[in-house]
Amino acid sequence: MYKLVTFDIYETLLKTRKPLGEMYMQASKSFGICGVRPDVLAASFKTQWIIMCRTHPNFGLHSGLGWEVWWKNIVRNTFLNSTNEKINIESLDQLSLYLIDLFSTKNGWTYEDGAVDLLKYLASCKMQMGVISNFDPRLRSILKELNLSNYFSFILTSYETSYTKPDINIFKIAQRTYENQNGFQLEETKALHVGNSLEHDVLGARNAGWNAALISNKEKLESYRNEKRTMLFKNLYELKNYFAFSLR
Repeated sequence: MYKLVTFDIYETLLKTRKPLGEMYMQASKSFGICGVRPDVLAASFKTQWIIMCRTHPNFGLHSGLGWEVWWKNIVRNTFLNSTNEKINIESLDQLSLYLIDLFSTKNGWTYEDGAVDLLKYLASCKMQMGVISNFDPRLRSILKELNLSNYFSFILTSYETSYTKPDINIFKIAQRTYENQNGFQLEETKALHVGNSLEHDVLGARNAGWNAALISNKEKLESYRNEKRTMLFKNLYELKNYFAFSLR
């Protein structure tokens, strides 16, 4: 059985408190920015995310941009490309700072269904848990405010380690962290990573020699249910049931 279980965060254990486009639209009204639709904002955000990840990977760490300016550019360009109306740039910059702060706290986030129950159960079984997430440095304070940080013996973000999943180096850092904390070596086959991304979580974990649990209800991923060192669960409740059976 596993000695270590690590988790991705976004859309695995946590999600935005409301749909992102809706949260952006509601926040913009307080800064005099109106006439933007949440669905258009959501689509624009996705486009800007792809652009920024390509031009300034890992939240701008390697290009020298830095995560705060990275997010400021995301917000600014998301809105500028969501409407034909003229937007006051000063108001937009103020909105950017507000949103950066909002998503630094519990007010921007909530739990995925079954997340807390799963963590409580694994903790009751004395399972050692960690976090491996493509995230900026705000993650620690977010998890602390949501009363989740105590479940994890370590929290690794891509920004702080300088490696983004699926790079195997972030998994190797997690493995070494576990070994340093416990004083003995961890066999790769005794580690399990849980996430919602086939590319970042499953392939990253498998390439590092780990096992992987993919959380997804997409039918096109059903074929991965029987892949070597890979399990597929529709939700976190299914994963908890798996552990309840395996850890008996």
